[in-house]
Amino acid sequence: MAAIPGAVPVGGFIGPTDDTDVYPTIDPLYGVDGLRSVPDHATRDAIPPLRRRAGMVVVTQNDLQGWQLAGDLVTWVPFAQSRTKRVTFTSTREIVISGVDQPPLAEVYITRLDPLPFTFDTQPFDVAQFDWLDRVTFLRNANFTSIFDEVLKTLTIRLPGSGSGIVVYNV
Repeated sequence: MAAIPGAVPVGGFIGPTDDTDVYPTIDPLYGVDGLRSVPDHATRDAIPPLRRRAGMVVVTQNDLQGWQLAGDLVTWVPFAQSRTKRVTFTSTREIVISGVDQPPLAEVYITRLDPLPFTFDTQPFDVAQFDWLDRVTFLRNANFTSIFDEVLKTLTIRLPGSGSGIVVYNV
C-alpha cells in the first residue's frame, strides 16, 4: 500500500480516554462531507469550501430542515427525506388510501392471529415485525395487487382474501 500524502496516520480507531469519559472524540464541524448539524442557515453557508463535498447533508437546528449540497458546492437544496406512513386495516380484501401524490412503494403486513416466538433460525428478519415480547405479530405478504390512480390520488391495495394488518408506504 502507498502512503497518503499529507495524512496523519492512525493505526486504530479514535476513542475517549476511558469508557466513563463523557467528552466526544470527533466533531463533524471540522470534518469534510458527511452529515452534520449547525445552528442556522448562516452557519451552514459559512462552512469553508475545503470542508464541502457535493451531496453532503447539513441539518439546521433552528428549523430542523435537512439541506443537501449541490454539485456546484455553493447551492443548498432541501434534503428529500424518505418518509413512510402506515394504514391499518381490519377484515377486508381492499384498502383504499387517499391523498397519495405519487406512485409509492408499498408493503403489506398481515396480522398473525397466533404470534410466533422469534428466533433467527426460524424467521427471516426482513419479513417480520415484532411485539415487545419478541414474537412475530405481522408477516410481510407478497401476494397483493397495488393500483395507483394519478387523477384521484389514491392507492388501492387488493388482497387475495380477507385479512387484517398494516400497509406501509412511502410519501
